[in-house]
This record gives sequence, structure tokens and C-alpha cells, in this order.
Amino acid sequence: MMRALITGGAGFIGSHLVDALVARGDDCTVLDDLSRGTRDNLAHLTDQVTLIEGSVTDQDLVGDLAPEFDAIYHLASVVGVRSTIANPAKVIEVAVTGTANLLRTAAPDAAFLVASSSEIYGRSVATPFDEQTPGLLGPPQAARWSYAHAKACMEHLALAAGSTSRRPASVIRYFNVFGPRMPRSVDPSVITLFLDAAQAGQDLVIYGAGTQTRSFVFVQDAVDGTIAACERGSGAVVNLGGPQETSIADLAEQILSTTSSKSTVQRVALPTALGLTSEEPHRRSATGVLAAELLDWKPQTSLTEGLDTTWTSWPA
Repeated sequence: MMRALITGGAGFIGSHLVDALVARGDDCTVLDDLSRGTRDNLAHLTDQVTLIEGSVTDQDLVGDLAPEFDAIYHLASVVGVRSTIANPAKVIEVAVTGTANLLRTAAPDAAFLVASSSEIYGRSVATPFDEQTPGLLGPPQAARWSYAHAKACMEHLALAAGSTSRRPASVIRYFNVFGPRMPRSVDPSVITLFLDAAQAGQDLVIYGAGTQTRSFVFVQDAVDGTIAACERGSGAVVNLGGPQETSIADLAEQILSTTSSKSTVQRVALPTALGLTSEEPHRRSATGVLAAELLDWKPQTSLTEGLDTTWTSWPA
């Protein structure tokens, strides 16, 4: 049995990770400021998990907690394009200060995983991406890119820690993870927006032609890769995504089919008020080669299967 600390463990991916760790017998403590995560996500584990409401930026709190654990899964982050644009300083503070606090105080031999993002590839067109693909990030003047720059800093901190006396950290880059418990009210994902619209009989809104593509990964697959990376990926950076690309237009049609909704698809211009028109990457996918070789991992759940499972659990 491992003693595991999961930062951001009350969030979407984090709560599913906690489910998996508890199921295999680990003793789990969650540190979450509940700015995006919720107690409801862990309500079914009330007697099995310790939830501490607090921030990874709290140096004293982290200093008291971190040394006690055999494994640290660092998922805490400010997530979402709109949240990033609204408060880029907080995005950077949580990412950089939080990661530094944890690395500085974790036990030297503890397994340490940092959750990064495919956002660090930015506007690169060299798809599908492998872990050595250079990122093409926008300028600091565009607040939308603060998240990607912050994630890159987290990776640098994690990898640099491996050159010290501590055990090398693992870094994973999530692609577009989806599944039950996706947040609906705080910076919702495209799948969340489409499911809510289909449920309400409203138009599914697509920006532009809908030819933008993403690599969608079901949350349970992402969790399996996360655990494998923490255990077997020390010192490595690994993409948790696949080569299959789904266009936003095709995603909308798939969701209409999954939900049997009578909604229609409406194409509109990207809202310039968010400053996104020239900033959104058009394509994003991963080769998946390193994950297969190092972690024996690849996505097991098709988009159709994942959407079916997500829709079955979708709140009314």
C-alpha cells in the first residue's frame, strides 16, 4: 500500500485518479482549493480519503504535508482558456510556486508526477506530436498563452529536480481528456458544451468550419496512463494522447447521435472578444509511441464508447 498525495484530487481527472488509487488499496490524501474541484466528486469516498482544503501555493501547508507521502500526483492547476485569460498571474503562481513547493519538500525517494498539457505545443503544425516536438507558443502579451508557458515551467522544474539528490520526477502531457464529472459551470470543455446543448435541445455552436481537430482521451484511460507514468516513467516526459484526430464538426455529429438529440449544428465566427481568433491551434494529436514503449499504454476506449459512458452519467 502506498501513501499518495493527489493535488487537485477533487477535480475532474483528479477524482477519477483517486478512485483508481483507492480501489487498489492506496492510502490517499487530496489537497485541493476547490476553486474548480468539488467535494461532490469525492463524496462516495468520504470514509476512505482525507480531503484537505488548501492551495499548493501555501508553503507552510505543503511543507507539513508533502514529506509524509510515498507518491505525489501533482494535478493542481488553473484550467481553461477563459480562466487563463481572466487571471494569468494566478495561472503562473499556482503552476510555478505550487510545483516548487512540492518538489522542495517531498521526500527524496518519493515518486513524483507532474501533470502537464498538450498546450505546450502551442501553434505547432508538426502533428502528430512526439515528446521532442518543439512548442510554438504565443507571446506573453496574449494572456491566453500564460497557461502553456506555466506548464512548460512546471516541466522544467520537475526535470531539473532529477539532477539533484531526489528521485527523478515523471511528466505527463494530457491531451483532451473527457468523461463523467467534467465541470459544467466553470470554463466547460467543448464536449461539455455540446452535451449540455444537446440535452436542452439547443444549437451546438461550432466556431468557423469546425475543421479544428483534437485527440480525445477517455478519463479512465488517462488515469491508467497517469499511474503507469508515476510508477515507471521517472525522468521522462510522456504524451497521454493518441494519433486519432476528431474534428469539432464530427464531434458535434457524434454527440447528436449519442444523445439522440433533435438539436442542430450552428457555425459562427470565433468571438474576438476573447482574443482567440488567431491563437487557437488548428490540429492537435500525439504519436503515442513513447507511451506504448515506456508505459505499455495506449487509449483503450473509443470516442463513441467514451461518449456513451459520459452521456449515461450526465446530470439532468
